Amino acid sequence: MDRVRKVLPALRPRPGFEVWSGERPATPDSLPIVEQVPGHRSIFVSCGHGHLGLTLAAVTARVVADLVTGSSSGYSRQLSSQRFRLRGYAVLRSRAASRS
Repeated sequence: MDRVRKVLPALRPRPGFEVWSGERPATPDSLPIVEQVPGHRSIFVSCGHGHLGLTLAAVTARVVADLVTGSSSGYSRQLSSQRFRLRGYAVLRSRAASRS
C-alpha cells in the first residue's frame, strides 16, 4: 500500500480497510486432493485448490458427494493423494529436499 500511495498520493484507505495476504495451498500438479481419510468413514479432505477454488467448486462438490454416498466417481482416484506415490512425486520431493 505504501508503494501505491507514492504513485497516487490522494489515495486514502476507507475506514476498516486492511491489506491481507496469504499463501494459496496447491499441489505439485495443481490439482486438488479430494479423498476420504483412510481409516475414518466420515472424514473427507478437499484441499490444495490453489487459485482454482471457485473454478473447481462444482466438480469438487460432485466428487465429495460421490465419496460420501459411496458412488463411483471417475475423478476420485485422479484426485487422491495416492497419485503422488503413483507418479513418483514422493521420490522427486525427497531428492529436492536432500539438495537444499
